[in-house]
Amino acid sequence: MDDSTHRPLPPLVVVPTSGGDERDRRVELWQGPDGRLVLYCYSDVEALHRLYRPGCPWARLDLGEVAAVRAHVRTLLLDASPGATPTGPVPVVPGQRRA
Repeated sequence: MDDSTHRPLPPLVVVPTSGGDERDRRVELWQGPDGRLVLYCYSDVEALHRLYRPGCPWARLDLGEVAAVRAHVRTLLLDASPGATPTGPVPVVPGQRRA
């Protein structure tokens, strides 16, 4: 399995999640300006906290678990920063409605 730039994914990746109880956590997805959902994956926790958001909750997924999430997203990015601009993407937690 590879990311949207065709780089191979490591056997385990770290993904940002919603906060709260570990059983209730959900993988954070982003919605781009064109409406496509994006999954940000990281090679390790340090990369997640450096590139995504310091101290954010996370989960470690194997390639099978990534494939299950990827069934719902169009784009998967490895070790990328989503940026933070007022008109940029907004976090989306699966199973929750957006306002």
